[in-house]
Amino acid sequence: MEYLTPAQCRAARALLGWSQPDLARRCGMHVQTISAFENETGTPTRRTLGKITDTLEHGGVEFLPNEGVGRKSNPITVLKGENAFEELLDDIFYTLQEHKGEVWISAPREPSSKEVERRELVVQHIERLKKHNIQERLLFKEGETDILAPKEWYRWQPKNFSSKNLFYLYSNKAAFVKQENASEVIIIEHEMYVQALKDLYDFTWKNAIIPQ
Repeated sequence: MEYLTPAQCRAARALLGWSQPDLARRCGMHVQTISAFENETGTPTRRTLGKITDTLEHGGVEFLPNEGVGRKSNPITVLKGENAFEELLDDIFYTLQEHKGEVWISAPREPSSKEVERRELVVQHIERLKKHNIQERLLFKEGETDILAPKEWYRWQPKNFSSKNLFYLYSNKAAFVKQENASEVIIIEHEMYVQALKDLYDFTWKNAIIPQ
């Protein structure tokens, strides 16, 4: 679609059960920005419109011709660009705020001290999870000691069996991250598929090593 219209924004929020403050919080904007756009008393920038559109699409709607709005039929969402990883963390946080549960992560390593922005994003994300009583499980390679979350959230996998892929399981979603620079994320929303991955993850977790 070229441009999101105020009517589509209102309809999309209604489908998702979001208030204007809910949408504003997820977009990282002032609620006045959303209100002015929907009431047609203000014209957001193209960048702002893009952020609102992306946030609503990540929430589970799709925009159709003739200002139509419907539930998303494609279970796969692809995030690309320098903000892809940040958008993933936001989706994890807001999804679990609504549906509860834990985040299960297979991660070869935390972002290094040289990856300043990404490391800071992870630290901030962990803090907001803790404030809302949301916990993580993190499977790391045996011997890895550079950790950012509470120690009890971690388990070691034997070096010969540790995963080389970074992925997240949360609610009914599985997200796979391009490890090199986190500039591409693929999110699959499918209850049966994700439950199968969770069963395998849970087995691995229960047989993993508790770090000393």
